[in-house]
Amino acid sequence: MMEKRLKYLMTFYLSLLIFTCSYSQKLTCKSGNCYDGYGEIVHVESGTYVGEFEKGKMSGLGTYIGKLSMFRGEFKNNDFHGLGSLIIYEEFKGHPMPRIEFSGHWKNGEKHGMIKVDDYLNEVEKWCVYMNDELKEVLYEFDRSVKK
Repeated sequence: MMEKRLKYLMTFYLSLLIFTCSYSQKLTCKSGNCYDGYGEIVHVESGTYVGEFEKGKMSGLGTYIGKLSMFRGEFKNNDFHGLGSLIIYEEFKGHPMPRIEFSGHWKNGEKHGMIKVDDYLNEVEKWCVYMNDELKEVLYEFDRSVKK
């Protein structure tokens, strides 16, 4: 179970890494001001970002959509930074279905602080404390699959 979750997270982070590392290559500013303002950029291989830019970097509020992932929230210097929500999808019968969602505080691209984790596949909700992407404590856990 954990291995599958890590696989999806690694796929997402890899696509974002490709997106940001090859920022000047294979990128198209589809609309708006993709240097200082609001715009939309598309990367041929990894995804689309719609949101605010500062000096050519994703900074401010925005949405990044990859093949099987989406982050909506605050960015700083091309990283998740501030409040935001990351959803990891998996394909089911040819359609993307939400698998797991991390909502809360991010710092330099990592989960940092209070994070709500929704595991849609296993119907579990957790409130956790993360430090530098490492789980430190589970404060609350609720199993939504339990029927009364």
